[in-house]
Amino acid sequence: ATPDTAGVSIDEYLDVVDCAVNHVGGRANLIGDCQGGWLAAIYAALEPERVNTLTLAGAPIDFHAGEPVIHEVLRGVASDGSLRFYEALVAGGRGVLRGKHMLTGFIAIQPGDEISRQLELLANLNDPAHVARYREFEDWFKHTQDIPGAFYLWVVQHLFRDNELVRGSLRIGDRAVRLASIDMPLYLLAGATDHITPPDQVFAIADQASTPPELVLRDVTPGGHLGLFMGHHALREHWPALLTEVLRHSKADRP
Repeated sequence: ATPDTAGVSIDEYLDVVDCAVNHVGGRANLIGDCQGGWLAAIYAALEPERVNTLTLAGAPIDFHAGEPVIHEVLRGVASDGSLRFYEALVAGGRGVLRGKHMLTGFIAIQPGDEISRQLELLANLNDPAHVARYREFEDWFKHTQDIPGAFYLWVVQHLFRDNELVRGSLRIGDRAVRLASIDMPLYLLAGATDHITPPDQVFAIADQASTPPELVLRDVTPGGHLGLFMGHHALREHWPALLTEVLRHSKADRP
């Protein structure tokens, strides 16, 4: 995002998803990682006839479930419920949330992980494989992107603060977002030690959706949040099995 796109809203983000689905043609298999997960869920709730399967990994749906560390941080910096702190961050970025602030916040939630990673690097400087893995992770984790301020403040207010997605009060324009409209197969992946999006926040969609229980797959990896997307165990053991199920339901005829 740049100051020129600071006003981009949730509507434009959903339009991008819609354009992608149009480009693919037919019913799409949506996969939403982390914050892309609630976006995919909103789209699936608004356009269920256009979604074949919905896969969510480390994606918050009930933002207050489990041990909601991010929600607790929000309550700490905005105990009166105001968005002044977040509005100041956006104003300081000339209308956008600087990615470096987001990165700093994630590290501050569990700083021990950052310290451990640096100490492990020092202990393994003579191990080329370890150094290569360290660089790969650092390049991915610390490559930040700025976020449109209008979109960011909408997310903080309606999702992280007010939890409107599971409360049934979320609206996009004049349309109500009803998770009960989701009836397609659900594939849900969570990290056992994920402190950013605890498993309960991911699995909450199964209680809200109309998907039959036999078409809901819940899986838990042994790692944390980032391990869901970069961990060797998740990539070798969990994602292939999950996507095999997605493929199976893509071949089957659905009413």
